[in-house]
Amino acid sequence: NSSTLRGRIEFHSGETYTGDCISKDISGQFTLLRHGTGSYKSPNGLITYKGDWVLDKKHGTGEMKRLSARYRGQFVDDLVDGTGILEESTGEIYEGSFSHGVRSGLGTQKYANGDSYEGGWQDNCRHGQGALISKNGSKYEGKNFGLHVFFSFLPSFFLSFFFVF
Repeated sequence: NSSTLRGRIEFHSGETYTGDCISKDISGQFTLLRHGTGSYKSPNGLITYKGDWVLDKKHGTGEMKRLSARYRGQFVDDLVDGTGILEESTGEIYEGSFSHGVRSGLGTQKYANGDSYEGGWQDNCRHGQGALISKNGSKYEGKNFGLHVFFSFLPSFFLSFFFVF
């Protein structure tokens, strides 16, 4: 048994949500779940999300911002999953596939120094067929570059944000 509502929820932690939600009777207890389209804001305003929600999880298309980065694309069960664009405050941009919160599949990484990589990714590592292209146009094509991509944004962002609710 549930009913659909639209409004603003203010959590004890200081987080806010404005948008669609449903009220559910779970074991005799009234519960509000974010469901539909809405906007989330962390207590200090440093993390925001605007997009689709399903049963209190980011699910569908949305945009998430934080001081160090912005992601626009698909979410599944509170995780970045599907295709999207990750723009970092360093000027680096990744456009492509994500799986369970990390780069996985095909994508293009543009680095702040002007170089880029186009090709396969697995667990945030360049993996499989791909090409490294320098800012002067030199190109190296091959397999299994195996260079791990470490950005301060990804581990802390996904671990601290996607599992907070």
